[in-house]
Order: sequence, then structure tokens, then C-alpha cells
Amino acid sequence: MKKFNSATDSIPAELTNKSFIGDILIAFGFATRAQVDAALAIQTQERDARTDEEKAANKKTRFTGEILVDQQVCTQEQIDYGMDVQNHLRK
Repeated sequence: MKKFNSATDSIPAELTNKSFIGDILIAFGFATRAQVDAALAIQTQERDARTDEEKAANKKTRFTGEILVDQQVCTQEQIDYGMDVQNHLRK
């Protein structure tokens, strides 16, 4: 998949500079709300399962996009495209 090009690619109207990657993936049809919600639930479970040592070391959980790729919901290229869109929106 190509990189996002603001000169030729359109952004769905529902997306704003506050849109999260999950919202972007849904807007482009790369994932469903249920799939993103499931990935967010996994992320929460992983965060809650961290040990005190991991919390003290500020160990991060996987990103939503990483979980969606691991679950074969999205490709890495789709995640990269979504991140390009998010970066464009947040400029």
C-alpha cells in the first residue's frame, strides 16, 4: 500500500486531529469497530497484567496497531497508512 498523499488522497469527514488509529482504520474500512474494540480490550488486559517491576520501569504494552497486525486483522502497510493519516491530521 502506498503512503498517504494529502494532494491526492481524501480523508473521511468524520476524522479530526483528535482521531485515534482505531478510528482511522475503521474510517478507511481496514477494521471494524468490534475488531478495534477487541484489540483495545487486549491492550487493557496487558496493561493490567504488568508486574510492579514492569510498571516501575514504565514498560509499555503493545500498540493497538501491533495487536491488529498480530491478529491478522490489518496488514502492517494498512497500519502505516493509518499512521500517515494520523500524522497529517495532527500537523
